[in-house]
Amino acid sequence: MEYAVWWVLLFGCYLALVSDHPPVELAVGAATAAGCAWLAVRTRRAEGLSYRPRARWLRWLPSMLGRVPADLWTLARLLARREVPEGLDQVPSPETGGEERRAAWRGLATLALSVSPGAYVTGVRTGRPDVLVVHRVGRG
Repeated sequence: MEYAVWWVLLFGCYLALVSDHPPVELAVGAATAAGCAWLAVRTRRAEGLSYRPRARWLRWLPSMLGRVPADLWTLARLLARREVPEGLDQVPSPETGGEERRAAWRGLATLALSVSPGAYVTGVRTGRPDVLVVHRVGRG
């Protein structure tokens, strides 16, 4: 079951990213998703990883997605002027409980922060609290 969930998620991401769906590309995408799903399940089991996200963590999702158009506009302006200020920010985690919750927060926060075209997570420092190091374009 776990393998099937990974495959569906990965193949769905693939379908969202490609614009044309000829049978050969669908077969390659399905096979690649299958291999990656197998590796994800094996890695999670070998490392003993388990994630316990909380539904309330999704409250930031609308605001994160809402930032995408503004970030695209900022990037377009900066690239047109050929000046791109950038910097690193540190985002500390809230106290989320045990290691499973902390791992889930790191994964979801990394995904959320990297959705925006003007930012991506460059590193994670684990500890109390965990800290995500975020590279942001458009910040001085």
